[in-house]
Amino acid sequence: MRRGSVWFGLLALLLSLFFTVSLWAAPQQQQTDDVVERIAQIKSRTPTVTDHFRQDEGRWNLESDADMARFYQASTLHVNIFAPQTVGWSVAEITAGDFYLEVDAFHVGGPLDNEYGVLFRYVDAENFYRFGASHDGYYSLQMMADGEWVDLVEWTESEPLNTGEGAGNTLGVWAEGDQITILLNGEALATVTDSTFSTGRIALMAGTFDDGGVEIAFDDLFLWALSAPSPPEPTAEDTATPTPTSAPSTVGDSGTFDPEAIAERLAAIRMTVPVVSDDFRRDEDLWPTTSDEYVAYSYVRRTYRITVKTPNWLGFAFNRDSEEQPLSSFLAEVDVAQVAGPLDAEYGLIFHHKDSDNFFLYAVSGAGTYSLWKKVDGNWTALINWTDTEALDISEEATNSLALLVEGEQITLLVNDIVVAQYTEEAPFTGAVGLMAGTFDEPGVEIAFDNFNLWPVAAAESEPEPTPALIATPEPVDVSARLAEIRSDAPTFSDDFRRNDGTWSTVTDDHAVLAYVGRTYQVTVNSTNWLSWSFPELAHGEMVADLLAEVDVERMAGPANGEYGLLFRYVDQENFYLFAISGLQTYSLWKKV
Repeated sequence: MRRGSVWFGLLALLLSLFFTVSLWAAPQQQQTDDVVERIAQIKSRTPTVTDHFRQDEGRWNLESDADMARFYQASTLHVNIFAPQTVGWSVAEITAGDFYLEVDAFHVGGPLDNEYGVLFRYVDAENFYRFGASHDGYYSLQMMADGEWVDLVEWTESEPLNTGEGAGNTLGVWAEGDQITILLNGEALATVTDSTFSTGRIALMAGTFDDGGVEIAFDDLFLWALSAPSPPEPTAEDTATPTPTSAPSTVGDSGTFDPEAIAERLAAIRMTVPVVSDDFRRDEDLWPTTSDEYVAYSYVRRTYRITVKTPNWLGFAFNRDSEEQPLSSFLAEVDVAQVAGPLDAEYGLIFHHKDSDNFFLYAVSGAGTYSLWKKVDGNWTALINWTDTEALDISEEATNSLALLVEGEQITLLVNDIVVAQYTEEAPFTGAVGLMAGTFDEPGVEIAFDNFNLWPVAAAESEPEPTPALIATPEPVDVSARLAEIRSDAPTFSDDFRRNDGTWSTVTDDHAVLAYVGRTYQVTVNSTNWLSWSFPELAHGEMVADLLAEVDVERMAGPANGEYGLLFRYVDQENFYLFAISGLQTYSLWKKV
């Protein structure tokens, strides 16, 4: 049903203004062909802005309140609107006048009678254009001028729209001069002529109508500036590496180390459960599989491949379960093989990745050399320049095992379990660990990765955190009869979370988001080493000693070693019991006194 009044950014919709607007609501075939041809020309260039939303780099507004939340999750930007009749958006530090933009948007939860889309030429909260769509099959184009709305294209049903729960669509906006064309999944929907706003910022939006709780995820935003093309912003997929363009050179050694002590340390770490372990037997949507004119990421013959097609280019990839979990100390291991391309190409592990201008790099080459680099604020420094090592097998189709042990300031590099170097360097930042491949003068390198494992470790110089004394696991006790007896009575409290009736908290802050999503109650923890909980309003404050509590749980996103479960006999935040499980198939019982 289309469509009653809506509160946009908590402003009441007033009566529409009358503007003189030229509209081609249903472009003729020739007009459509012209649009497709023009956009293909634009997209043949490198985008001015690329954002895969891998992590917060300060570009998008993430402030949240009681009505909405904005946050990064699983390499997407989410806008979650809790209240009905509300629209909210996240504004980016991206300004564009004439441009073409594409962004993918997905339904995560909430009603299908929703809206989501792009704000553009955004001057302020009362002056902008808005291209919106819904998951029940409609689109529209509106303008807000001085706080009042005008429909440029009224809500219109659309066949190109993918609809229903979980559906995703690619939204396109081509704004050039006073002409604005809107597209869905590559198909032109309408073209209007309006000159009210000539430039402004970009924002991503979501909105509700009669029912609240809609959550939209955005991914893979590309923007091409038309008025003054500029080089692309560096991204995780297309960052040129200002390393030497000649064959790798050598330098002296980087110090002394104790191989036996390192081997013992590695053995101890390997006995623990890794947070990421992947043999790449199948694509489980944990690594990117995108491709462009610079880099291709793919699964081939039970390996993960990075193919760099451009000279002096660096491509890297992160596992979705680990990229949002910065690690200061860790052990990472991976098998690598050069499938094709020049021998002086580089490949290995990227770590402490904060953003595309701040990370560390451990690389080897097919010429039998290794190196260690850091990039800080866009400036490269060779910690260990290209150095020969006999530990690398440089025969044709050889596979080498790389290991990287980082404990505090100490960085240890290994090839085929042989320590080749240690280096002491205080990292000014921490970040994700991933796989990388790069080229120098010659393009076309293809690297196969296999058996990637990542363990978090406590820094060697740190005191271990106290843990509870081990207690023998009790013998199993058959409690089925007691459970059946208890379940035969009506529960004191029951909730299937079908709607937000005020029973549970929906507070959002910098650390956690508590929200109703898709007939579930979700707790999203955004900070590391953080515990968040919620009590039903009906039971809060009641002291219950003996009880049976049951709940269905599902981990939607984030690291597998995150914990979730039930808090009970809660006195205050310093005194309670905790029954927790993890995505690593482990469980625990704790008390805090």
